Amino acid sequence: MVAMAQAKILRVSNVEGSTAPYTNFADAYAAAEAGDTLMFDGSDTSYGNISIGTIELKDKPIVLLGSGYDLKVNGITEVNNSDVVFGNISVWVNGTIIKGIKFNYLTLLNDNVVVNRCKGKNITWGDGYIDGHPRTVTGAIIHQNSLEDISGYTTGFTLTNAQITNNI
Repeated sequence: MVAMAQAKILRVSNVEGSTAPYTNFADAYAAAEAGDTLMFDGSDTSYGNISIGTIELKDKPIVLLGSGYDLKVNGITEVNNSDVVFGNISVWVNGTIIKGIKFNYLTLLNDNVVVNRCKGKNITWGDGYIDGHPRTVTGAIIHQNSLEDISGYTTGFTLTNAQITNNI
């Protein structure tokens, strides 16, 4: 007999009056299991700075999913003109996927992270040495994003085997 696990979609909204079961990232992430999708509603209020995992806990990859950005500006939707906006995002978990959001700074701190169709100021990798050793981040896919800059820190972190394609 084969048992199949199914990923869940957990809806998050910080919009007043929403019926979403979660109002913030922390509560939804705590309830999520590996492979689940946290789907965020557009809002006039930022969802703030978040950390997907920590330096100690790196075992719960998720999909962080927004509705896109600049939808109303580009005539794509008339229903909700708010973007899904975050402050700074740190990604400690191997295999995390981030799609359709706006952010200030996104820092990759583990391997095989996918960032697709997002808008942000900067994507960086690493923030110095971990346990006194330089860290290589590998296998990142950064595709079809609108970014002001893509750059690594100069304190020993490197990005290898990455696909950085079709970004503006």
